[in-house]
Amino acid sequence: MIKYNKLHLGLFCVLTIICISCESNILDKNIKDFVSTPIQIPIDKMEHKICSLFPDTVQTGKHYRIVNYIENQQCTDCVMSYYSNIENDKQYADIMKCVSMVYIIEVDSFTKEGVCADLIKERIKGQVYLDTCSSFITLNPKVAESRLFHTFVLNDSNKIVLLGDPFKNEQMVRLLRERITNVR
Repeated sequence: MIKYNKLHLGLFCVLTIICISCESNILDKNIKDFVSTPIQIPIDKMEHKICSLFPDTVQTGKHYRIVNYIENQQCTDCVMSYYSNIENDKQYADIMKCVSMVYIIEVDSFTKEGVCADLIKERIKGQVYLDTCSSFITLNPKVAESRLFHTFVLNDSNKIVLLGDPFKNEQMVRLLRERITNVR
């Protein structure tokens, strides 16, 4: 059995802190790169799905879009159920009047049928695009790998004004309300 003295343990701790710091700096740089680049939504390369009764009346004249990129590995039914509840929650009615919801769902030939069934079941009001050829990620290579950053708010210029799901906590909801009320 190897015994470590205080010097070895101290050196190990310092190296660990340096590694964590380096990874944090890389993540910060990647996020800054992602946020500083306008997002391209290749609607001409994706299949548009209408899930609600009157989708066009819900989406017109809005300055902000909440974009939700849903990877092929995610449970689409779970994600769509979550957002369907948000779209219909009265506490967010003021927000829903000012933003468009956009869902970009990465699908393949094996999952497409199930995803379509989930969409019909949830009756999402936002614009839903099925991305069968990963065109969203291809056009936006700086999208962060972490799913925490796969939801973001875009302005009219397709610039990210808020990164992360604005409905996950009250601070994010407050930030979103501040952003959208500055436009009105």
